[in-house]
Amino acid sequence: MSLLKLWNSLCGRSATEKPETEASASTSEIGETTPAVSQASQGREPEANANETKTSVPKTGTTKTATTKTTVAKGLFGFGRSNVESGLCKLLAPLKVASLLEIGVGDGSRAVAVVSAIQKNNPGSPLRYCAIDSFEMASSPEHNEAAMSLMQFHQRLRSAGISPQIFPGSLDQELLRLCHTVGRVDVVLIAEDAPSWQNPTTLRNLQRVCHETTVVFHGDAGTWKRYQTTLAETRKAA
Repeated sequence: MSLLKLWNSLCGRSATEKPETEASASTSEIGETTPAVSQASQGREPEANANETKTSVPKTGTTKTATTKTTVAKGLFGFGRSNVESGLCKLLAPLKVASLLEIGVGDGSRAVAVVSAIQKNNPGSPLRYCAIDSFEMASSPEHNEAAMSLMQFHQRLRSAGISPQIFPGSLDQELLRLCHTVGRVDVVLIAEDAPSWQNPTTLRNLQRVCHETTVVFHGDAGTWKRYQTTLAETRKAA
């Protein structure tokens, strides 16, 4: 073989091997680049989902919290309820009331409604409101669990613009104390169970705080009724 042919053959092999090397290098670069793009695209989707989750969770939680707070605010002490003791307020509407005694105050909503109704029907006339209740000092566990505390009741009425005279304790004892400090009242509201006050001793003490025109109302199975027969009989017996 001549030197020229040998030279050409050597040059031809070098030209052939160089493109193959470049092609291999290009292929390897493409192979390395493609997974990187795939990983980047896969990494963006979880971030988007995470952002969507973070955005939606606080909104839902905020709505539930606001609803719960509103419910508590309305439920605590009975604020927000309409037509509280509307039947009793109608019974009191035609009466001229300057002093009122409530026996058994419940959650305080009745006192606020009744005093408001009386002041509306008698504008400009002062009203003396008194209350007798055992509050948290009740001996009955059932009553004690459901009872409003003396402090809570006082704050409830003061927030409604009412200055109450409160007599905390047993009914018979506080009736006597009210008789010696306040005297007689125009209206008596009794929200206690009948056996606790429809007995000779309590009726006799009740008479001490009533004058000839005093009106007594008592709760009976969810309605308010006028009570006067026993008082009349007690006055005669006295």
